[in-house]
Amino acid sequence: FKVEPHSALHGTKRSVFYLSDYPALVLKVPRLDGRNAHNCFKAMAQTIARQEVLAEYDVPSLATVDYDRAGPPYRYLLQERLPAGARCAADLILRGELTERDVQQLASIVNRFELAKQYQLDTNPYNWYRVLNREGQSRMVYADGKVYRYEAAWRFGNVGLLQWLLPELIPGPSESVATRCAQIPLARTVRDTARWWNDQQPGVLWWKRHLDSGLWPGE
Repeated sequence: FKVEPHSALHGTKRSVFYLSDYPALVLKVPRLDGRNAHNCFKAMAQTIARQEVLAEYDVPSLATVDYDRAGPPYRYLLQERLPAGARCAADLILRGELTERDVQQLASIVNRFELAKQYQLDTNPYNWYRVLNREGQSRMVYADGKVYRYEAAWRFGNVGLLQWLLPELIPGPSESVATRCAQIPLARTVRDTARWWNDQQPGVLWWKRHLDSGLWPGE
């Protein structure tokens, strides 16, 4: 593959490269120096083998265009590149620019997945982008592509929701994917629902309005 010079972005499980000969695509490869090599390759499989799940649950996402046909284990995949002007949800949160429309769209997706209890997505705000269509209407797009088997320990109300409500869990805008990863909330933060879920800030009210009550924290 011909990659753009100095285009490597390193996440916790894989590295991303911009392609010089295919500007509409990005190349993703498992990290060989990650904390857990098995999980790095497993993440690729969770993206490649479960594309149909994203379609079944009607998730706007960046499509996987091609991948290592010799796998599994998969050594690479080619994915659509984010369109110009896409805004990372984490950056929107930090700048106070997230809207109720953004929350409504994500909550609708979360409701479908979490209530079915078959699969889960990585709802880290750094994996979601506000993208505008030609008519200027926005939609939240899943840029990561991984689809996990459902695990109650990772239910949205006790992990993902906090990442969307507590800016202190977001390190901040960065050019490095490795630092663009919201922190996993500590157990005491999850338990302290009175501090963050009973807040009357607009963001909390939006989630209460659109997230199924059966998925609220502590339910």
